Amino acid sequence: MIRIVAGELGGRRLRTPSGLHTRPTTERVREALFNILGELRPGCVVWDLCAGSGALGMEALSRGAGQAVFVDSDATACRVLRQNLASLGLATRAQVVELSLQRFLHSRAHKSEPVGLLLCDPPYAAGELPKLLAWLSSDGAACLAPDCRVVIETDVRNRGDLGIGTRYGALVCEDVRRYGDTVLLFWTVSALAAYEPSGLKPPA
Repeated sequence: MIRIVAGELGGRRLRTPSGLHTRPTTERVREALFNILGELRPGCVVWDLCAGSGALGMEALSRGAGQAVFVDSDATACRVLRQNLASLGLATRAQVVELSLQRFLHSRAHKSEPVGLLLCDPPYAAGELPKLLAWLSSDGAACLAPDCRVVIETDVRNRGDLGIGTRYGALVCEDVRRYGDTVLLFWTVSALAAYEPSGLKPPA
């Protein structure tokens, strides 16, 4: 089991799916992630894609997000996720969608409340990261709120050449943090957002 780090549900424990298909983001990395994000916009909509245990999205709900959509293709992960939401009293503020990342993206485009925070920890070996970035820079851009923040977790072997200043359409990578083999990539919509976690402005 793992626990929620902070917020109204800080210290509460979460069940995690058994097996090797799900690798929950560690408490250390989650704490660092949300410290970098700072205070969440009250009531914002969160997407937790490739959610696994749902620890990232539930951390966001604990810290003031209004609604969360959790997406995972694994039936066991979704079942455990629903159990966690129920035990924490979050079921009315959350939706669990049992779909692959690609099917979800194509089904949700232009059909959602604007997303204020998008969190994704895609399978390292599945090649999902470039597909997600391509979608967010094209069809998915309409789903993002003007101040949306996007955080993608990957590892050093799958990061490729992604770094500060990397652009995908209007998306720009504004911060990169490494914790052991884990890498967090922080993105914003350069034309609209004012999020500057490292004091860095989008490159001209």
